Amino acid sequence: MPPKSQGDAVRELEIGLAVLNERVESIQETIRDADVADITSQLNLLRHRVDEFQKRAEEADRRRWQIVAAGIASVFALVVNLILLAVRK
Repeated sequence: MPPKSQGDAVRELEIGLAVLNERVESIQETIRDADVADITSQLNLLRHRVDEFQKRAEEADRRRWQIVAAGIASVFALVVNLILLAVRK
C-alpha cells in the first residue's frame, strides 16, 4: 500500500471533522430537547405547587372570616344580653 499523500490525509481529516461536527450538533440538539423537557416538567410542578398554595390560602381566608363572623355574633349577643339585663332591672 503506497503512503498517503498530504492531500489525501487532509481530505480524510476533513471528512472525519465533518462527521464529528454532525455528531456534536446531534448531541447538542438532544441536550437542548432534554433541557426543554426538564424545564417544562419543573414548570408544571411549580404551577401545581402554586395552585395548591392558592387553595390553602383561600381556605385559610374562608376559615378566618368564619371565626371573625362568630366573634362578631358573640359580641353582638353579649351586648344584647347586657341591654336586656339592664332593661329588666
